[in-house]
Amino acid sequence: MRQTVCSIGIVFARRIRSPASVKATYFILLSLALVLPACDLDIDPDPPKADLSEVPEPSRRRGNEPLLLSRKAPLERGTRMEDSRKLTMKHMGFTVEVGEEIALTGAADLSFTEERSVTVQSSSIWTIDTGDIGLEMKLSPRGQEAQVMTLPHPLANQVLNCDGPRVSMEAMPNDDQREEMKSYQVEWFGGNELFSKDEVKTRGEWVVKPEDILGAIFGEVFENGSGSAHLFVEKTLNYDDRRTAEVVVSLERCRGTTIDQDGKPMEIELHGYGKLFRCLEPQHTTQVDIKGDAKITITEPDSVMKFTGPFELLAKSDLTTSL
Repeated sequence: MRQTVCSIGIVFARRIRSPASVKATYFILLSLALVLPACDLDIDPDPPKADLSEVPEPSRRRGNEPLLLSRKAPLERGTRMEDSRKLTMKHMGFTVEVGEEIALTGAADLSFTEERSVTVQSSSIWTIDTGDIGLEMKLSPRGQEAQVMTLPHPLANQVLNCDGPRVSMEAMPNDDQREEMKSYQVEWFGGNELFSKDEVKTRGEWVVKPEDILGAIFGEVFENGSGSAHLFVEKTLNYDDRRTAEVVVSLERCRGTTIDQDGKPMEIELHGYGKLFRCLEPQHTTQVDIKGDAKITITEPDSVMKFTGPFELLAKSDLTTSL
């Protein structure tokens, strides 16, 4: 999701001081929600063990046979997916620094949700009916009244036609919608890019580029990655009557930079732990639960804005194939 953040620090500080003008653009606010990590804080080097009680317990299947997790065969024509994603960042601390002074401090709670229905028309053409997409945000600057906002996404409740990465809208798009379509994430949770190109046995492990895992989580393009992201096949099992790999995800100070349309950088760092379920026939990620600590730094010529605190991502994709 492209957004203008060229003056986010100082503009945000000015707007939040003036209750009558606390109407930041959707792009700026959404960039805050999807940016709530920062850089180098003192985070415990061992990833926190996530409570995965919300992940349903599937029936287990033993075996150590080789698994092919990245088969490039497309989903069959007529396949349908019901996708949902919720990214929450609660009790985040934020600061705005202007020069050597701290101009503003406070707390933020953010929740970004996305729902969509996908129909595979052919090997490369998908139709996506977006449902509710939006951001709920509560900003509590120290010494000032809290501001609560609910902001819909420009592509909410639209029909999108996708030919590979190219996205168009059935309705006539406005300028904001055109901008969002340029970076819309068609593939669900990174598609095949997160998975090993070689066969992997149960208990097998591989490394993912930090840019790729951050892109899957936030739906943006990242560069200048550092830290590490490890994926590990814990077991195979039956999940919704499909043979599935249960994969552990470990993020160790996984950092990257995403660039807005004006060329301004936002640096995001995640440190966390979780699991995902990867259906093997057909190849598709059906559920994700990752949580941990997040940090963000947004640097402007005259200001720096930082967010630090916990994050949790819950994503689910219900898959049905044509008869």
